[in-house]
Amino acid sequence: MDKAKSIKRDSTFYIKAGGGLIALLSVAFAVFHGIKGNMIVLLSESSAFWTVCVITVAAAVVMGFFAVKDRNIIAILASAIQIAGLLWFDINIGSGLEYAATLDLDWFAVIMILITGLMGGIICWRTGGRVSLLISILAVDGMVLSDDLLWMYMFWTIITVCAYDIVVHDRNQADECASRMLLINSLAGIGFLAGIIISGLIFETVCLTTLYLIDTIYADMISTACVFIVLAGMARSMQIPFQGWLSHEYKTSAGTASLIQAVTLVNSGAILVIKMSPAMGVSNFAGLMAIVGGGLTFFISSLNAVTEVSSRKMLADSTSSIMGLVIMCAGIGTSESVWAAVILIMFHSIAKPLLLTGTESKKLRTDVVMGVIVMMAAPFAIVLLQRESLASIVDTGNIILVMIMCFSGAIAILYWTRWLGSLIDEAVTQGIEPLVFKEVSPFKANAWLLIISIIGLPFISMYMVVPYMEELFGGMSAAANLSDNILDSVVIALAVALAAYPVYKGTEAKAGSKDRGMHTDEETSEMLRKSKSTIKAQVICNILSVVIVVICIGFTAVNLAGLLGGVLQ
Repeated sequence: MDKAKSIKRDSTFYIKAGGGLIALLSVAFAVFHGIKGNMIVLLSESSAFWTVCVITVAAAVVMGFFAVKDRNIIAILASAIQIAGLLWFDINIGSGLEYAATLDLDWFAVIMILITGLMGGIICWRTGGRVSLLISILAVDGMVLSDDLLWMYMFWTIITVCAYDIVVHDRNQADECASRMLLINSLAGIGFLAGIIISGLIFETVCLTTLYLIDTIYADMISTACVFIVLAGMARSMQIPFQGWLSHEYKTSAGTASLIQAVTLVNSGAILVIKMSPAMGVSNFAGLMAIVGGGLTFFISSLNAVTEVSSRKMLADSTSSIMGLVIMCAGIGTSESVWAAVILIMFHSIAKPLLLTGTESKKLRTDVVMGVIVMMAAPFAIVLLQRESLASIVDTGNIILVMIMCFSGAIAILYWTRWLGSLIDEAVTQGIEPLVFKEVSPFKANAWLLIISIIGLPFISMYMVVPYMEELFGGMSAAANLSDNILDSVVIALAVALAAYPVYKGTEAKAGSKDRGMHTDEETSEMLRKSKSTIKAQVICNILSVVIVVICIGFTAVNLAGLLGGVLQ
C-alpha cells in the first residue's frame, strides 16, 4: 500500500514538473517569436506524410478500443468509419497530392500556446493528473501551429483520446460523461475527415493557406469542404444540438472540468472554426451555419444557465454559451468579428478555471469573485462596447441575429449578476478568503494571469491579435484603435475593482462573526452600503468620472476650435 502511494506521489510530481516545463516553454516560444517574427516550417518529405497517417490511424484505433470498452455501438462505428476513410484517402488521394505540410508560427499560434501552456501548467500544478493531460496540452499547441488539415486532424484525434482517458479516470461517476463525450467527438471526427477528403478530391490540397487563396475566387466551392470542418468544430465546442454530454459533466472534478472546458477539448473546436474563418462569412453556407448555430447556442445556453440552480451545471452552460458567441463571431468572418472571438477565448480560458475550482473550495475566495465579474463584463466590453465588433454583426443585415445577440447578452449578464449576488451574500455572512499575492500557489498564479490579461488587453490586442488579423484578412480597421481597447480594459478592470475589492475589504471583519448566516437581505445591503471600502469606491468613481468628462470636453474644445478656425479663414 505504501509503495502504491509512493508511486502515485512520484507520478504526480512528474506531471506537475511537466506542466511547469510546458508553461516555461510557452513563454520562451512567445519571446522567440517576438524576436524573430512569423516563421514557416516546411515539411515536404513523404516520410512526414506517412508518419502523420500512421499516428492518426493509431489514435483512431485507440479511440475505437475505448468505444468497445464502453460498448458504445455508435462510437465504434464512427471510429471504424474514420479509420477506413483515412486509409482510403491516404492511399488513393493523399499519396498523389503534392504534399508540403507547413507549421505556421504566427501570432494566433503564440496567443493560444501561451494560454494553453500557462493555464495547463497551472492546472497540472494544482491537481497533478495523468500523462494524457500533458499530451493533450501539447496536441492543442500542435493543432494551432498546423497549416495542414491532415496534421490538424492528427492532433484533433489525439485530443479526443486524451480527453476520454482524463475524464474516465477522474471519478467513478464520470464514466457516463466520458462515454457521451467520446460519442460526440467520434461523430465530429467523421465531419472533419469528410472535409479533408472533399478538399483533396476537389481542390487537390489540404493546405489551409492554399484554400484561403482559392476562396478569394471560388468562395461557394470552398464552403463545400468548409461546412463539414466547421460542423466538427461546432460539435466539439458544445454547440446545439451536440450538448448531450453536458448533463453529466458536473460529475467530474473541477481540475478535469477546467482542462476540458477551458484549455484543451472545447478550445480545440473553437480553434478549428477560427482557423477556417477566412473561408466563411454571410455569403456561404459554412458561415451561415456557424452564425446561426453559434447565435442559437448563445441564446439557449444563456437561458439554461439563468434557470440553473447547480453552480457546476450553470458553468457548463456558460461555457457552451460563450463558445456560441465565439463561433458566431468566427462565422461572420470579418477581421473585427474574429478579433472578438480570439479575445473572448483568451478571457474565458483564464477566468473559467477560477470559477470551477471555486465550486470545490470550502470557503469563498476573492479570485472567484474576480472570475465571475470578468466573465460577466468581458463579452459585454469586447462585443457590445467594441463598436467595430458590434458593427460586424449589424452589417450582416440579419435583424434576428442582432436581436438574439442583444437579448442573449442581457440574459448572460443576468445569470452572472445573480451568481455574483449570491457570492456577495456568502462573503458578508460567512467571510471570504483573502487573495494574498505574496503567497505562491496555483490560485494566485491564475489570479495574477487574469489581472495581467485585463490590464494588458490594449497591448495584447495591438501587438498580438491585430497583426494576425492583418495577415489573415489584409487589414484591420477601428478594432485596432487603441482608445477602443483601452475602453475595454478600463470597463473590465473597473468592474473588478468596484465589486471584488469592496467585497473583500468590506467583509473580512465579519469573517469571524458568531452570527454567520443570520443576516437578512436588508442587513446585508446595509452592511455593504456602510462599508468603508464601498465609500472609497464611490469616491474613486466620482474622480474617474470627472477626469473622463474633463478629457472629453477638452478634446471637443480643441476640435471645435480647429473647425471654427477653418471656417473663419
